[in-house]
Amino acid sequence: MRCRQALDKIDYLNAVFFQYLAEGAANVVFSITDYHSQLSPFHRAFVFTDDEDGYVLPSYQFYGKVIRVPKDNEHTLDGQRIKDGFENDVKPLFRNGFLHHLMEHEPVEFDSHIAMALDLELRYVHSDGTTERPRRHEGAIRHETQIALLMTNMSSTPGTSFTIEFKPKWLVQSPNAPRNAYRCRTCAMRAYANWKEKEPDEENKHPPAKTYICPLYLFNGDEQIVGPWVHEKILQLIPSFVNPGQEDGVVGAITTYLTKGDGFALLQHLGIMQKALDPIGVLNHLDATGNHLYSTESNESDLLGIEHQLRLAMTLRDCSMFVKVYYSRQTIAVESKLGDLDFKSVEKVPGWIEKEKRLVEGGFYMGKEGDAGMNASECCLIATEFRRNLPYHW
Repeated sequence: MRCRQALDKIDYLNAVFFQYLAEGAANVVFSITDYHSQLSPFHRAFVFTDDEDGYVLPSYQFYGKVIRVPKDNEHTLDGQRIKDGFENDVKPLFRNGFLHHLMEHEPVEFDSHIAMALDLELRYVHSDGTTERPRRHEGAIRHETQIALLMTNMSSTPGTSFTIEFKPKWLVQSPNAPRNAYRCRTCAMRAYANWKEKEPDEENKHPPAKTYICPLYLFNGDEQIVGPWVHEKILQLIPSFVNPGQEDGVVGAITTYLTKGDGFALLQHLGIMQKALDPIGVLNHLDATGNHLYSTESNESDLLGIEHQLRLAMTLRDCSMFVKVYYSRQTIAVESKLGDLDFKSVEKVPGWIEKEKRLVEGGFYMGKEGDAGMNASECCLIATEFRRNLPYHW
């Protein structure tokens, strides 16, 4: 499939425009909307065409989708390579009843003219200075022919639906954590970010306390913890409902979905796969000199297979979960999709090793970082159980 600028009146019958929606360090996401509904002449008109005969495809096929465009970053893969990694390596992990939670990844080719137009839209969004752009999001779109990805649009629709986005992260403890750890891996990383007291990187970025939840509570389906967390996440998006009685119903529906329903089953599957794919931990893959810690009888294909599984596990540990709630109907409906499932590259392995060493050697798993003692208000499930079993210490 290709995308090009609309050229004539026939094209304009099926024209769409792209509107900035969100961005990360490696990609920019634009929503796809009917061109005739746009209010500003700033946006250009585009059409999607068939690969074989160049036939213009009906615009309605693309409503409810977004286009994810790579930034001009040497480490960012093009859409086709991401698609291949997703189809060949990641998607098979969800075949046993979880495929409906995956977003489509449909490659679309566009030329340098469209790339320039999208980059202009990106610059325009950030030109007024009303929104602060995180340093890690800086970057432009490459002005060259490239392949982007069409994906499901899980963004909110005011008055009809809203979407809660979060990263489930490490749903089970790291295999490298000390046996008597006080924190799980995600809470240890969050403690490290707080300890640094400066702008964290992408993985270290930590949300406010009220909207943070220890991933182990999600994996356990703890309704007493998940419910208040869901409520806070909703209040961030919708401070007040038109119908006050609707709020409790929405909170209850999402909580049930994540602790007993389809969402809970997905979280369980993610955690189980994380553990199965990486049973020994990243520090046990390499020794201090960078050599593999495997039997000398292991052949190269075995080593590559173990490394491959580690990369899959880390892919699942960094995915995003989009929980979309339709609340305008008489009955509340909830669905979820997983995003950010780009298969992690082998170049990331040294960074994973360094982070894990930092947490272990710095005492962050034990709650003993720096000169600080264990925090009595630590919200990690492991810490909560520790205090419950040793009440006289707190």
